[in-house]
Amino acid sequence: MEQSYTPVMWDDKRFAFVPYEAFGDLPHYPKEKCEQICKELNSLIRLCTYRPKKKIFIFIR
Repeated sequence: MEQSYTPVMWDDKRFAFVPYEAFGDLPHYPKEKCEQICKELNSLIRLCTYRPKKKIFIFIR
């Protein structure tokens, strides 16, 4: 029997979504597909948490 994994688990130590073995009614996928989904979710998290370095802007009129 092929193991199923779920991409909806958050790992606080890695600060990322990681594939975990599926249980209950959570969505589940083969490991390779789940790893791809986690990668896409993590790239969205990085985009949403991006903070540019503080710079001083001088406007010339």
